[in-house]
Amino acid sequence: MKKVLLVLAGGFETFEASVFIDVIGWNLVEGDKSTELFTCGLRKEIKKFIQSAIYCRLPDQ
Repeated sequence: MKKVLLVLAGGFETFEASVFIDVIGWNLVEGDKSTELFTCGLRKEIKKFIQSAIYCRLPDQ
């Protein structure tokens, strides 16, 4: 399985990230299910453009 890392920068817009999330997500639904998407940022809290935030967490080990 291929792994794709989507790095979210501070101040990103939802529509910017949604394009990649949508295309790779559809591969898991309608495609050959060969890719897995992971998102990350440089900080635990990533502030979006419209005054909200996304909180990152480490995967369960």
